[in-house]
Amino acid sequence: LLGISRFSGYFMYPCLILVFLTKLRATGAFLSGSLINMFMYQDLHRLHVYCGWVILLDSCVHTTCHLTRWALQGNLVLLFQHASGVTGLMIILSTFLICVPMMVWKEKIRYELRKLLHYLFLVFALALCFHAPQSAVPNGGFCAYIFPTILVWYGLDCLFCALFMTESIETTRYHTLTSGVQMTMKVSKRFQQWGNGGGYAYVCFPWVDRHQWHAFSLFENPEAPEERQIFMQRTGDWTTKVHALLQRDSVRPVWIMGPFPSPYKNAVKYDNQVLVAAGIGITPALSVIRAHKDHRCINLIWAVRDPAMLQFFLEHALLDNRGWNLIFYTGKQPLVSYLIDSVESTNVCIIHARPNLDDLIPNIVYGFESGKGRPERYLPNKKNEAIEQLHERLKVLDRSPAMTQRDKICDLADYAEGLGYIFSDLAAGLDSIVDNNDLPVKGVSSSTLPDAPLPTTFPTESDDELRELNPSPKRGLMKSAGRKASRRVISVDAKVLTKLRSFVVRPGTKKGDTFDEEYQSSMVDDRAQSEQWDKLMGGMTENFKPWERHTEAAPFVSNLDKTIVKSTWGILYCGGQGRLLTNLKKVAKNVEIKLHEESFAW
Repeated sequence: LLGISRFSGYFMYPCLILVFLTKLRATGAFLSGSLINMFMYQDLHRLHVYCGWVILLDSCVHTTCHLTRWALQGNLVLLFQHASGVTGLMIILSTFLICVPMMVWKEKIRYELRKLLHYLFLVFALALCFHAPQSAVPNGGFCAYIFPTILVWYGLDCLFCALFMTESIETTRYHTLTSGVQMTMKVSKRFQQWGNGGGYAYVCFPWVDRHQWHAFSLFENPEAPEERQIFMQRTGDWTTKVHALLQRDSVRPVWIMGPFPSPYKNAVKYDNQVLVAAGIGITPALSVIRAHKDHRCINLIWAVRDPAMLQFFLEHALLDNRGWNLIFYTGKQPLVSYLIDSVESTNVCIIHARPNLDDLIPNIVYGFESGKGRPERYLPNKKNEAIEQLHERLKVLDRSPAMTQRDKICDLADYAEGLGYIFSDLAAGLDSIVDNNDLPVKGVSSSTLPDAPLPTTFPTESDDELRELNPSPKRGLMKSAGRKASRRVISVDAKVLTKLRSFVVRPGTKKGDTFDEEYQSSMVDDRAQSEQWDKLMGGMTENFKPWERHTEAAPFVSNLDKTIVKSTWGILYCGGQGRLLTNLKKVAKNVEIKLHEESFAW
C-alpha cells in the first residue's frame, strides 16, 4: 500500500504542475510569440481539463491507500494530528469541490457557483506546500520547493495581467439584439499590437458586477482596425443581466484584460483552412478570415439558429472571396427575404439544414485538391457581375480628374482583387460588353499611359469621393459582395484593354516596381500561370455543392499524401461541447487532418 500511494503521488507531479502553468495567461501570451511556442502544446484549456481528471482520479487512489494503511496500523488519528494527514484532508476535499461541479454536475450548478468553488485552488496549493516534510528528500518532500515556486509565479503573472494588460474603455458602443449584445470599443496601441489576429479577452462590467470577469473571443472591426468587437450571447445569469441593462442606449465603460492567444492562432500553420463554428463561435473565425484571407484559402462552416445573429454578422463580417462560406441555418423562424437576396451571386450559401460533416469536409477538400469543386464554378454569373462592377468603377474613376492614369490602373487592380479576381482576367471580358453609344474612359488610353513606374500610394483628395460614389468591395458582405451590380456599363476601347492588361499589377508584384525586362519576363510567367488556371477551371464540375453527397470525394481524400497534401490543411473549431464537435473529431480523424478546438465551456 505504501508503494502504491507513493507511486500515485509521484505520478501526479507533472499534472499538478501543468494544471497551474496552463493558467499563466501573461506567460502564455509572451511565449506564444517566441521560439518556444513551436514546442508548446497549443490547446492549453484542453490540457488543463485533462490534468484535472488525472488529479481527481489519482488523488482518490493516493488517499485510499494511505487511509487503508493507517487503518490497518491503527493510526487513523494521524489524519487529524499529523501535518500530512491534515493537509491531505484539505487537499482531497478541495479537489472534489473544484473538479466535480465542473466535470460531473456542470449542467446542474450555476456558473457563478462553479467559478467560486474553483477559487479553492488556493487552499489546494497552500496545503500541497506543507503536505510532505522536507526531511523526506530525496525520497519525497519536493512539495515544499515546487508548489511555493508555482504559487509565486502564478501571483506575479496575475499581477502583470492586472497592471499591464488591463485597460478601461471609457466609451463603448453597444448594439442589442434579441439573442445578445454586440459591443465595439476602441483599444490602445498596445492592445492592437499584442492582439493582432484575434484571440480572446476577459471583460468586466463594473456597473453589473465588479467581481466577475468573463472570457470572450475578439474580432476586429473591418471598417476600423483600431476597434475590437465582442458578441455576447444571452445564455447564463450574468449575460442575461447585461442584456437586460442594455435595453436602452448606453455607452457605459468596461474593463478589458488581454488579449490572450487562442487555439485559432494555429490557423497560420495551414495554407488551406476549414473553420467550423457553432453559434457565437463565429467570432474567432472572422478574425482568422480577416488576417489570412489574402494569402490562404479559407472555408467557413457555420451552424446558427438565431436569425438576428445571422443578419448581424452578414452585415458586418468580411468573408473570404475564394473559399466556401457555408451557413447552416437551423432556426425555426423564417429568414427575411432581403437577407437571402444579400448573398445571391456570392460564394456565401445559406442552407436550411444541419451540417453533415461526414460528407461536407471531405467534399471541400476534394473540390479544391481535384479542381472540380471550387466556389467559382458554383457561381457562373459571379464573374459577369464582377466585370460589370469593374465598369462602374471605371466610370467613377473618370469623375476624379485629380487621379493620374497610373493611380487609376492601380485602383482597378486593387478593386478587382477585392472582388476575388485578377484584373487582367476581368478586363478580358470587357470587350464583350461594349456599348458603342458610350465614350471611352477619359484619361485612360493607350496613348496616355506613360512608362513611369506604378505609384505606391494614391492621392488622398479623391478617396472620400470614390468611397461615396462606389464603395470598395472589401467592406462587409451585405454592403458590397452581396449587392447587385448595376446594369449600366461603359465602353472601353480594345487598345485600352490591351494596354491595361499588359500593365496590370498581378499577385506577387508590388506597386511601384519598374517595368524593366525582368518585370516583363515575370508578366509572361504570370500569363502562363493564368492560362493554366483557366484550363483547370474549365474542367470543374458545374454547380458543385459540397453539402451534397459526392461518392468520389471520400476515396479521393483518403488517397491524398498525408505529409505533402493533408499537412497543408487544418480544421479549427469554436463552439460548445455538443454533437457538432463530437462528429467533427470523428471526421478529422478519418480524413487525417489536424483539428484545433477553442472552447470556454464553463
